[in-house]
Amino acid sequence: MGERKDELGGSEFYNVLGHVGANVPRVDLEKAKNEIYAVIDAINEGLIESAHDISEGGLLITLAEMTMPNPHTGGGNLGLRADITQTGTDDLKVYQKAFSETGGFVVEVKPENTDAFKKQMEKYRVNPIPLGEVTADPGFEISHDGEPLITQFLSALQETWLGSLAEKLK
Repeated sequence: MGERKDELGGSEFYNVLGHVGANVPRVDLEKAKNEIYAVIDAINEGLIESAHDISEGGLLITLAEMTMPNPHTGGGNLGLRADITQTGTDDLKVYQKAFSETGGFVVEVKPENTDAFKKQMEKYRVNPIPLGEVTADPGFEISHDGEPLITQFLSALQETWLGSLAEKLK
């Protein structure tokens, strides 16, 4: 939920590259409120399996975080296959779609709940963007317009993600 925009100013992506950037995310309060209430209602209706806000790092980092083990619930053994083509206008560059910190949510909905979920979103004038699917295969596959961007085993992502703090503390 939430179309990606050219809003990389102040982003983690620009920070890593040493850029400042001019286009910081602008909040549309009405749209954000509708997305929040839509997600809450869909959770209360049992239509959402998992949800994560899109924030620091953007869409790609959000998707990666959703595959990580959770200290409270476990997990970390299901993969994903996603295509980010439809997440922004055609004039956006791939890296803008992947790392823009424009607000929004990624939600996981079981196939049998898709129609009810879409109806719930219509009540709040929220247009969810289909990204892909959760897989039993422990891989992380991201593409754009049919072209692979990232194909990685979850174990490699998790080792990097979970080992980063320990590495910094050495």
